[in-house]
Formats: sequence, structure tokens, C-alpha cells
Amino acid sequence: MVLLGVLGVVSGLALASSGPPSPAITSHPVSPTAAASASFAFNDSVSKVTFVCSLDASSFSACSSPNAYGGLAPGSHTFRVEAKDTAGKTSAPTSFVWTIDQTPPNLGLTFPASGSSYGTTGWNAGCARGPGVCGTASDPSGVSAAAVSIRQNATGKYWGGGGYSSSSELYGNATLSMTSTGASWRYALPLPSPDGSYTLHVKATDGLGNQTASGSPATSVFTIDTVAPPAPSITTTPANPSNQTVASFGFADPEGVVVYACRLDGGAYSACASPKTYSGITQGAHTFSVEAIDAAGNTSSRTTYSWVIDTTPPPTPTITQHPTDPTSSSTVTFAFDDSEAGVSFECRLDVAAWTPCSSPTTYTGLGAGPHDFYVRAVDAAANHSGSAHFDFDVRQQTAQPFTITGNAPKLLYPGAGGVAIAVRLSNPNSAPISVTSLTVVVQATTATTCSASWFSIIQPTISGAGVQVPANGSVTLPAPGATAPSIMMIDSHTNQNACVGAKLTLSYTGNAHS
Repeated sequence: MVLLGVLGVVSGLALASSGPPSPAITSHPVSPTAAASASFAFNDSVSKVTFVCSLDASSFSACSSPNAYGGLAPGSHTFRVEAKDTAGKTSAPTSFVWTIDQTPPNLGLTFPASGSSYGTTGWNAGCARGPGVCGTASDPSGVSAAAVSIRQNATGKYWGGGGYSSSSELYGNATLSMTSTGASWRYALPLPSPDGSYTLHVKATDGLGNQTASGSPATSVFTIDTVAPPAPSITTTPANPSNQTVASFGFADPEGVVVYACRLDGGAYSACASPKTYSGITQGAHTFSVEAIDAAGNTSSRTTYSWVIDTTPPPTPTITQHPTDPTSSSTVTFAFDDSEAGVSFECRLDVAAWTPCSSPTTYTGLGAGPHDFYVRAVDAAANHSGSAHFDFDVRQQTAQPFTITGNAPKLLYPGAGGVAIAVRLSNPNSAPISVTSLTVVVQATTATTCSASWFSIIQPTISGAGVQVPANGSVTLPAPGATAPSIMMIDSHTNQNACVGAKLTLSYTGNAHS
């Protein structure tokens, strides 16, 4: 019993030394709330107490229930109340924390992005749940609504659900889907038409009724462009065929602001820029393709270039004709062919550079001594074969004079017209010559009383280049560059019967050079 008494005293001492119980708050604002005022009711389990209150970090001051506050700023607030007994002892505080939310939801406009352009494909793929406009919204008080307006900038008309016909701005309600961080919204909208500029406005309302201000909606100005750019032009290509396993392509597009996708043969299209280079390409036929893609995602038709890579050289040519070795001629001719069809040829004599040639090919004016002829084949891809070779020696001989022969084929009569003399120029040399002058003279007759003076010679005319007489060959006048001489019998007005049956002797002189 003594122990219990002691305990009772202890308990009594404890009660005497502590304040009254903490008050109970019986009425308070909801949290969160949009109201800038708050009223609190409170009481205590013991009577004859008074109360002191504090808002946020302010000092406690006397208050009574209910206690109201006004003009509160948005944000978090804390109300505290304590009970004070007649002995002046104070209870532990009782508190209530609440939030004043007067801010509209935070809006995210995912699609369409402001400043962007969209074609049909880009528009239909912009939102996950189908064509339209979409975004996100979040708010501590939750999101209760989102609304969208679309304006066609060219006409200033707004979307009314079936077309751009409204002169005043109309908002349509978007569909909300709750997420762990707020809500996503989507407004179903077909691809705006016609092409051009559009303006999107979005506003939202939170669970407390806070709404996006009418003058500051989330905004996107975007462009609809469904016209594909022109097909690119390929400006640089490899040769076709080519012997290179590296190929570079240049390309451009009239639309200007585009990106490109390229493909080699049957590979996938991938982003590329001009010039585009491929290396390590195998032999055979290949095709390069390029497409242009504009800012709205419209893809042009493709432009292609096909070519063949051939790195195999043709066979070495065969020399089918050549001069004797040694030869006394300063002019030589070579003929050649190749077993691969369609090749061209390059030739070289001695140390000269390779030059294009065809069969047969002739060299003139060769000096005495050894010479080397080379020929190689070149295919369409510019692959060079090995060279075929023939060496020979030119041994010059002393030049021999050319000969001139010829007769008048008809009888001559006094006063008759001239008769052409069939003059033959013969070249015994192994090199061609050019005859530059020729003179014919009546030297004598077989009848002593038939005077040579009764005959007149019309001399041949020879151009500056002369008459070309081939090596070991002959030319009969007239010929290119020269006329034939002619002879006529002059009427002397005397008895010229002595010339009947007489024969004339003609002499010829001339000049020539090789």
C-alpha cells in the first residue's frame, strides 16, 4: 500500500508538473485547396483552458475557436494550436499542414512540335494512340480536363470538329489517360488539310478548378506539307564500266532543304550526304539509289545509276603484220588484233609515249638503226593488257632517181587540138616520193624534113604538195595534184607532108623529194 501511495504521489507530481492535454483540431480546410482563406475549430479534453495559435513560422498568440485566416499565399502552410491551463502551463502543440494550390496544370505538348513540318506518315505516327495531337499534364491536385483548339493560319478559321469553319476560337475536349506522374492527353484529329501553317492551343484544368490562363495556352505553330520533293539528280558517278572498286557519287535536289537516304544494290536505305563513297565493291554489275526526304518526312522517288566493275585486263594483242627485219624502208606498217572483242589499242614506237592507235598503223620517216614497236589492248573499263613487242632494224639505201615515161596515144594533125600524153611516174625507192615539177620537150622526129618546131607542148600543172608516188610504185598523170601534159601539131602554112608516118622523141625532166 505504501508503494502504491508513493506511486500515486509520483503520478500526481507528474500531472501537476505537465500542461494540459494537446488540443484536438475538429475542423480544418481540405488539402490541397484553391482557397486563400482557412478556418480552424479546436477544443481540449479539460475545461478552463485557453488557447494560443501560430500560422507557419509566426509566434503563438491568444486565439479562440474557430480561428480564421485570410489572404494566404499559394503554397504549403502549417497551423499550430496549444492549450494553456490556469496555472499558465502549456500543452504540446497540435498542428495541421495543408497546401493552397492556385496554379493551373503543367502542360507538355508532345506532338506536333512547334516549328516542325509533317506529311501524312509523320502526322499519323505522331501520337501513340492514333492520328491527332497529344501531350502530358501534371498537377498536385490532379488533372481534370484538357482542351485543344486548331487554327488554319492562312484563313484564320478554327477547327469546329468537321472542318476549319469557325471565326472564333473553339476548344474541343481531349481524352485523358492517368499516369503515375499525372495524365496524358490526346485529341483525335485527321491530317490538317490543305497544306500550310497551323496553330495549336492547349489548356488544362486541375482538380481544384485552376485553369490555364486564356492568354497563355501551350502553343505549337507547325506546317503540314504532303508534297514529296523532286527526285534528286546524281551529279557525279564512276565511269561505266570501271576498273575501280571504290565509287563516289555526288547528288543534289532542287528543293534544297532535304536530307538523303542512299542504297547500294539490294541493301537497306540509310542516311547519307553528298558525296557518298563506297569502297571494297566486288566485280560485276551494281546499282546506286538515292532518295530525298524533306522536313515533313515526304520521300521523293528514287534516282539510280547502274555501272559495271571490271578489273580483269584483256589478253595481250597479237601482231599480225610487221616489216621484215632488217628493212630498207623508212616507212613501216603494223597490224594487230585481240581475242577480246570491243577493245581499243595503244601503240608506242621506241621510247615515245603510249598513244591511241588502230590496226593497221604506219610509221614514216624512220631513221637508220634499231627500233622497237609495242602494242597493248585497253578494254572498256580502262584495264590495260600486257604489251606485244616487235623489234626491227632500218638499213637505209642510196636514193635512186625516179623515171618518167609516156606517149601520145593518137595521131597528130596540123591545127588539131592537143592530145594528152599519158605520163607515168615510177618510184624505185623503198620510201614514197613527192614529184614537184615536170617538163616535156619534143627532142626530135624520125623524118629529117619534119621539123620539131612544128609541135607544141602544153606543160602539166603540179600543185605545191606535188604528186605522191608510193614506194616501189608508180602514178600515171593526171593524178591528184597534177594535170597531164598534152601535145599538138602547129599548122605552119607550108607543106608538112614530110611528117606523115614520122615518130617523135619526147624528153622528160622533173624534180622530186622524199
